[in-house]
Amino acid sequence: MQSLYSGFSRRDFLKASGAGLLGLFLAELHLDRAFAVETPKQGRMTISGVELLSEPSFNAKKIDIFGRDEVVDISGEVMGDNGYGNPFNSTWYLINEGYAYAGWIQPVQTLHQRPIFDIPELGVLGVTRGLKRAFWRTAATVSIIHPPTDH
Repeated sequence: MQSLYSGFSRRDFLKASGAGLLGLFLAELHLDRAFAVETPKQGRMTISGVELLSEPSFNAKKIDIFGRDEVVDISGEVMGDNGYGNPFNSTWYLINEGYAYAGWIQPVQTLHQRPIFDIPELGVLGVTRGLKRAFWRTAATVSIIHPPTDH
């Protein structure tokens, strides 16, 4: 008859007790809340015709239709019908007392930049939206630099 001691070495005991203590320590940290991604506050419609529905279901009553690149405020996130062609995404965003499928909404964030009013004598380089135009500004003049065209 074999003893119970022969199958469980001192090394195995140290591994098991260390894993148990680590599990207790990690449970107290509540990492489930730390790793959770919070619901975005704003979303941009990636396609035209995203429907706002009364329930998180594609068969629900249509309330509104959003255009492409329209930015909306997101109030919450719920689970509903799976998306067309994507059985893994059942996330819907709560928007203006209605629901829109999250697969067609890109989370965005509006960050306003502080304007700079003190321009040094040597000037500063500025770029307009989309890098379509750059300009050099000094205290007295503004020079617009157009990008080369592909003609």
